[in-house]
Amino acid sequence: MEDQELITHKTSIVGQKLEKKIYLITQLGTNIFKDWLHSPSILDQAHDEFILKLYFISNRDNPQIKIMVAEQLQLHQAKLNTLKQQKITKFPDQEHINQDYGHFLVLNHAINREESYLSWLNAIE
Repeated sequence: MEDQELITHKTSIVGQKLEKKIYLITQLGTNIFKDWLHSPSILDQAHDEFILKLYFISNRDNPQIKIMVAEQLQLHQAKLNTLKQQKITKFPDQEHINQDYGHFLVLNHAINREESYLSWLNAIE
């Protein structure tokens, strides 16, 4: 990140010999961070970028919250709709469930996760 001039550092001496690097964000780094913070978040099951962005909003009245939540509501509702359609298509009856029970369980888990996430998003004021 230093090579990209997003951060810089200064060296200070701790004690008599120990060098310590103190990293500082540059103006370019700050601008890129702000752009990232206000960009739409993608869905990623391993990493929830939206949650990280929320962490950096310090003011409850920040208008960006409504924009971010509206984007996430659309993404998660679309994901839920897709999952429910997959369940209907892949598991139309008990016989299909019995033949691929693990897949059925994972799909139900994904549906429950999206429903819970949507419930949480709808509760944000």
